[in-house]
Amino acid sequence: YECRQWLTGLAGTIQSFSFEDSVTPQFIKGLYPVCVRREAGYCKICWQATSDTSSFSLDTGTPAGTSGVPNCPATKARIFIPEGSVGGVTSPSVDAYCGGALNPTLICTIATNRLEVDLVSPPAPVTGGGTGDARRGFKL
Repeated sequence: YECRQWLTGLAGTIQSFSFEDSVTPQFIKGLYPVCVRREAGYCKICWQATSDTSSFSLDTGTPAGTSGVPNCPATKARIFIPEGSVGGVTSPSVDAYCGGALNPTLICTIATNRLEVDLVSPPAPVTGGGTGDARRGFKL
């Protein structure tokens, strides 16, 4: 997959495409990568929620702070941070994050410069696409 969003520089923000519009359905179904240019002299990329209280709200049917592929199945909206961990240590690591809060609050990886977004619609999508729930997506 080619990158749908790019982040350059030492700091910045990425967000799901409809994050700022809290009136319409939150998600467009799809799997896409968000890429970060790894800056010279830096070996890890870290992600954290912004100060917006809804900055990580992917699924109403999953408890806040849920992580791990078994807990964030393909039927749930989720993001993948390959080998993500607190501070970027190699063990233990978790790849998938879903639910209503990012846990841990700071996730780092040394494995890749990509974050994979996997947004899904429920079994009965609303007319026009999206999930029809009140979650806004993510802003990291």
